[in-house]
Amino acid sequence: MSRTRYPLFLVHGTGFRDDNPLFDYWGRIPKALRECGAQVYYGGQDSWATIETNAAILKQNLLAALHNSGAEKVNIIAHSKGGLEARYMISRLGMASHVASLTTISTPHHGSKSIDLFYDVPAFAYRFV
Repeated sequence: MSRTRYPLFLVHGTGFRDDNPLFDYWGRIPKALRECGAQVYYGGQDSWATIETNAAILKQNLLAALHNSGAEKVNIIAHSKGGLEARYMISRLGMASHVASLTTISTPHHGSKSIDLFYDVPAFAYRFV
């Protein structure tokens, strides 16, 4: 089996973590990708932080993934709000030269009415992860 040209960098959405022992966010996808020759890394960002804060975390973790893999770029697969964070990292934090591609899944590129409702809810009511 041949390896992918660039490592894959998985970026989760709101309300989850990459290391949650109760719920495997990515399911069996990382294992299947590794079995097909991909190197898989995770964004590791805070599930409830701002886009700007998480983009900075993604930048740090992406640079570490590049260092560990020896690659010059990554392919990013981002879900939901993670896609917004990845876009911010690429466009505002100078990471375009380190990203071969960005694939977003269910990312609210034009906003989200349901998330807008959270602005009036105290953080303790939903920030449990």
